[in-house]
Amino acid sequence: MKLNHFQKVFIGWSIVITGGLYSFVLSKRYVDSKRYDSMKARERIRLSNIGEYDPSSRKF
Repeated sequence: MKLNHFQKVFIGWSIVITGGLYSFVLSKRYVDSKRYDSMKARERIRLSNIGEYDPSSRKF
């Protein structure tokens, strides 16, 4: 099967756009997972600081 110039360009752009969208989805998923982990860590820190503490005997 012989392809003309426009068909070759269309196939090339299709491959580039598909690859770009796929890489965007993968990077967005990675950033979202890292953000979720960071938010969970901040929430654990915030929850661990709740409560009454004895005053320190150290003088600054």
